[in-house]
Amino acid sequence: MDSRRLPCSDEYGFTLIEVLLSLVITLMIVINSATIIGFVYKSQNPEIIDSKLQNAMKILSQNIVTGYDYQYGRELNFKNEKDEEVSIFLDSKNRLIMTPGHYIYCHDIESVNFYKKDHLIYIVLTTKKHQSTFLIGSDYDEPEGDGTANNTYHAFYYYL
Repeated sequence: MDSRRLPCSDEYGFTLIEVLLSLVITLMIVINSATIIGFVYKSQNPEIIDSKLQNAMKILSQNIVTGYDYQYGRELNFKNEKDEEVSIFLDSKNRLIMTPGHYIYCHDIESVNFYKKDHLIYIVLTTKKHQSTFLIGSDYDEPEGDGTANNTYHAFYYYL
């Protein structure tokens, strides 16, 4: 019986370079997967980000943009462009609402406080899980060319 070896060109198995290349590709996939899983976790964790609350604050900032003559505290009172008295406050059912009318911004709010600092309007909302502060607008009056005050406001909000 003849014991013959197979030629070298027909060897079965992997070379060291092939193994290292597959290891690098596997590590890249694992590292990127961990990053993606971390982002998904943070976006789904309501203690880190509350998108409903942020959307409500964006709408609130757009609704107060044309207001003037602000009064701060547990309620935000101001006059709108039609000279109507507008109030934003926490009702007995723990909802942040705006009157006239009955626009509901958000639910399950424990307490609310509005305050002004450096011509900027802030809101502090407390829920069962955490306390959030948002920058929702500005009450800065910019003089016009004739010297009269023109109420110009900026619609913006920031989570602080």
